[in-house]
Amino acid sequence: MGAMYTWVQLAALIGVCLTFGLIVLYALWPGNRSQFDEAAQVPFKEDSEP
Repeated sequence: MGAMYTWVQLAALIGVCLTFGLIVLYALWPGNRSQFDEAAQVPFKEDSEP
């Protein structure tokens, strides 16, 4: 029982690390830069209505 629990924990850890790595890769991918630059400027844009 203990060995199976260890394998499940290892699989969960690998899954979390892989997900984190893919998220970082997506965020740093050069093609997404314009999207993120535009989104970063949203708080500074003036609203057309008061």
